[in-house]
Amino acid sequence: MKLYCDSSKTGGCWVREGLLPIRWTYNPPPESHNVGEYLAVEAALEAMRLEANWNLEVYTDSQLVWGQVTQDWKVKVAHLRPHVDKVKGLLEITKSTLHWVPREENLAGIELDRRRYTHESIRQG
Repeated sequence: MKLYCDSSKTGGCWVREGLLPIRWTYNPPPESHNVGEYLAVEAALEAMRLEANWNLEVYTDSQLVWGQVTQDWKVKVAHLRPHVDKVKGLLEITKSTLHWVPREENLAGIELDRRRYTHESIRQG
């Protein structure tokens, strides 16, 4: 099963292939965009762990998250280390794998963009 994750300045989203997206608003917003990207992956994996949906192919368009978790890229910013460790642990528990996907193929990113453009249109209305 495929699971797509993404984050924006104000919220996150994950989409399990073939099902409706799960969106949320951050309160307070994450301290950085990279933290938001990690939080989106963490939220999706936590939900799947609780539902006992394992052996997932998890997709993110964040090269940093993918690289730090799967390619042993250096974690140069200390506040990201707990997120790297948490995602690695959740991937191990759920026997899932993390993959990088371009933004235009990330179903969660597409959903966040669609929602942002819809809200902008309403405000400009």
